Amino acid sequence: MIQVGMFTWNGTAEEVQAYAKKYKDSCKKNGLKFMGVYAPLQEPYHYAFMIDNEKQDMSGFTKPFQEAGYKPPQMGTWITKYYAKMEW
Repeated sequence: MIQVGMFTWNGTAEEVQAYAKKYKDSCKKNGLKFMGVYAPLQEPYHYAFMIDNEKQDMSGFTKPFQEAGYKPPQMGTWITKYYAKMEW
């Protein structure tokens, strides 16, 4: 299962990089594959995190968000989308 977390950011580049590092480190600690930080060109958001969870379990994505500090003051909107892998 892939999780895409898209968000707006009202802080500095250094602050978003620090937040992304915390999120990435938590993903690794919790057995998730952090696929990177992307700039969604066709969405009204500044950044997107892409995470892969081989277990096909939506609940696994909660831990990194908690451990990274939830939603810091610099973060505006956060939208999460989940994509399940089809096994055909």
